[in-house]
Amino acid sequence: MALAHAGARVLYCENPLSFLREPIRPLREIEKNIFVYRPAHFSHRLNRFSFFSRLQAKIIASEILRKAQELKLKNPIFFYPHGECYRTLSFEMSRRRMASTHICMDYHIGEQLDHVRQSDLTLVIIEEAYRELHDLFGSKIHRLREFGPTSTTNNKSQDLVVQPCALSSIPNPRLIYLGNVHGRIDLELVRQLLRKHKDWHFIAFGPEDCLGLPNSHFLPWMPPNEWSKVFNDYSIGFMPYDCSVPKNLHCAPLKLFDYFVRGIPIVSTPIVYLRDYPDLVYTGSTAEELATAVERALNEPADSPKKMRRTALVAKHSIETMSRILSPLLDETAEFPPSYWEEDESAKPQNLSALMLT
Repeated sequence: MALAHAGARVLYCENPLSFLREPIRPLREIEKNIFVYRPAHFSHRLNRFSFFSRLQAKIIASEILRKAQELKLKNPIFFYPHGECYRTLSFEMSRRRMASTHICMDYHIGEQLDHVRQSDLTLVIIEEAYRELHDLFGSKIHRLREFGPTSTTNNKSQDLVVQPCALSSIPNPRLIYLGNVHGRIDLELVRQLLRKHKDWHFIAFGPEDCLGLPNSHFLPWMPPNEWSKVFNDYSIGFMPYDCSVPKNLHCAPLKLFDYFVRGIPIVSTPIVYLRDYPDLVYTGSTAEELATAVERALNEPADSPKKMRRTALVAKHSIETMSRILSPLLDETAEFPPSYWEEDESAKPQNLSALMLT
């Protein structure tokens, strides 16, 4: 959305599916200048073998480039996150002389190195990762702010929608984690907290209750435009990350801004990112410290000036702000070596603003 707001046409490629099992989805425009397409390949399992991984990367790259030609994208830039399958695909895109931008979203320095070496530009969200990578690669590395919640309500998700009666039966106060807990949350820490405070109710998304307590509630995933049904006047944004895992300790949670936009009190374990907001988030490392933090959050006055300060922060991380940050970086990327299109002048599209994102 930020790229489109900056004036680009965006081809967003979903996770590939096997054409042996699923029908191929057609290219479609879901927002102004944002087009979605799901590539097809044989199987994700085949990517375990280097030969098939390279073969499938060639298949997917050819598919994407055909769709890019269909959209008449001029000098598209290939955006991609980390992951072995993306490394193979980005190598194939580079082989076809396409400029690439790597997005470093988590603290995985060891996994990032090959991606950074291979990319023309790397945008890093995590501050610690930015410092380490910038020391190694210099001007190739740029810091990208965390994105706040989008203003769009055009969500056509087919996910299950929780019925209002299921939500109304959950008592207050509510400790709300907007996400799936696997690999992120310190479940034992939350379990200790909830057992000692049976009148506090934890809400998260997921197919099963990972805590198994009367005051833990796991809901089917809801699209963002339905989240307002979960929050009420007695809600707390809750982020009990497992800080023993470096990825979690250094994460930049997007859900923080989903809480900020509502102005509600927030309780979290002390992840590094929160040091920038010491007076807007209540923190604790142990169950006892988290309990104290929750009590302080519950006692925060309804007219506290912290609420306005939280909502004001969201504007600094808006899609519009991100587009202004990205625009000069895109101009810089445009100066990279000639792209795939220049291999065939007759195929070169003419529109002046175009990007590719996957």
